[in-house]
Amino acid sequence: MNGSTDVLARATEASGRALPSWRLPAALLAEATRVLDRAADFAVATQGADGAWRVPTQPRILDNAVAAYSLAGVEAAEKARERAERWLATATVQRHDPLVEAADRWLLDLNTRPSVPAFPGLAAQEGPHQRRALYLHAIACAADAPGADPHLLLDHARTALGDDRGARIKPWQRTLLLAFEAIAHHALGRNVSPETPDELASGQSADGSYYGMPMVTAILHLALTRIAPDHPATARSRRSLLADQHSDGTWRFMVSEIWDTGLMVRALRGHPGFDRAALLPAFEFLVSAQREDGGWACAQALDSDNDTTGSTLLAQTPEGTWDDRPIMYGPRPFLTVTTTHVHALAARGLRDVLLPAQDRTGAGR
Repeated sequence: MNGSTDVLARATEASGRALPSWRLPAALLAEATRVLDRAADFAVATQGADGAWRVPTQPRILDNAVAAYSLAGVEAAEKARERAERWLATATVQRHDPLVEAADRWLLDLNTRPSVPAFPGLAAQEGPHQRRALYLHAIACAADAPGADPHLLLDHARTALGDDRGARIKPWQRTLLLAFEAIAHHALGRNVSPETPDELASGQSADGSYYGMPMVTAILHLALTRIAPDHPATARSRRSLLADQHSDGTWRFMVSEIWDTGLMVRALRGHPGFDRAALLPAFEFLVSAQREDGGWACAQALDSDNDTTGSTLLAQTPEGTWDDRPIMYGPRPFLTVTTTHVHALAARGLRDVLLPAQDRTGAGR
């Protein structure tokens, strides 16, 4: 694939008004060209028939341990659990955060120890940490783990749902909270409302999954096996988990095909090879993915969100439309992303990394 040299040259010249004046050394221009050509080749080769890019995420202990535990005791899922346990046996605990590390270790123990390990509590003050701690507290209550408190889980779920029973939160979040309520009631030995299984089933997709996320599907399966083992939604969620397991025994978080496609367009639009082979199908996919409310979701199984809507609109902005609207990127002003300037910024990023080293050695002068 050719053409990056001309694109970079045009972008370098066009950026003079908004960016500090600079010239690319010939060696750096050649390297930037090679990098962009390879990126465009990769993008064209991995684009789907519908114009989208679907990139599986890397497997995490969280998703896989929850899915594996939800299938415990299910005769039809024995092989799937064995595959998951083999992967978990070699999985690396995340150590970038104390709470995440403690959660990973507890989840591994839950799936590998003969007795249920005590729940560590995982006290959290921040939003993402609080959500993860709540998810794991629900798993601990379902497992009857020492240290789990179904009363507290029930209180947290009801508080999060609010007086309107979750009418103002995203459907996938509401469905999870309803599952937490059901798990807490079961752990306390209480019967749930007869309508609860059908209410949990209402968020299920035709393929049996919940919102395209295996971990959410696993938690719903866990709740349904406790309160309604013979309900059709229970069997459907189980079949979905079995179908979604990868050949290496893992489940992956989710594929954000709309977000990934918009980001790929924003990154490579303007490269001749990319524009010729991939741009139109990508645009057609993004247009078709717009929701009735006017927004875009990061994945087709979810509701519209602000991040993806803004990113998708930027991806569809015609060349030059926003040339005169500077934004801040770190401490320095840059232009918003357009067909030409994205390459200028990519080249400048390479320059910022490579030129200091060249200056130290006297190269590139």
